[in-house]
Amino acid sequence: MPSDTLEAVSEIRELSYAEAVREALGQAMEADERVFLFGEDVGVYG
Repeated sequence: MPSDTLEAVSEIRELSYAEAVREALGQAMEADERVFLFGEDVGVYG
């Protein structure tokens, strides 16, 4: 991701590893339509 698209974050939150990965993947997919995810346990209940 180009550095000019990064936003400063002033909020610090404690997340589990799974929450952090889920959030990062969501942000990446929103920012770039070429990003996708496939595999086991992917989806609403995964």
